[in-house]
Amino acid sequence: MVLPYFYATCEHCQQQIAFPTPNPQESEDRLHRLAKGTWRIYFECTHCGRVSPCKAGDFHLAQLRKGDPDPFHPGIPGPSGFYWRIEHKCGYNNCGLPHVLFLRTWKYQTERALARTVAGKRHSVTRCSAGHEFESTFEFVSAREVFSIP
Repeated sequence: MVLPYFYATCEHCQQQIAFPTPNPQESEDRLHRLAKGTWRIYFECTHCGRVSPCKAGDFHLAQLRKGDPDPFHPGIPGPSGFYWRIEHKCGYNNCGLPHVLFLRTWKYQTERALARTVAGKRHSVTRCSAGHEFESTFEFVSAREVFSIP
């Protein structure tokens, strides 16, 4: 069985980071909501731990046979792990817009642990849509698991 998955390249260390793909059993309606040209996220590299901005065109599709090791992280079946959406509220002059970071962990973590992890990283630079950079003093809103792949 061949499993497709998306990957993007970290702008800092050039490692390729695997992301989960939509479930093939999901409805056709779901496919119409996939990323458009203006879509943009920030993700933390699982290799160097730095954050890279990523737009829809930065993703590539690869094929992986079930049971094959993750080609980007040898020894780890891929693209396994927990994928999180971490949100903070922009505190720059009461801006209030969201700062969102996507993060992959190898084991499940609590919301509180994820908040501490992100706040403690000086290099976790995200920007709200007004362009303000993340600061560790910004109000934590949520940490939501968006995927988990055993």
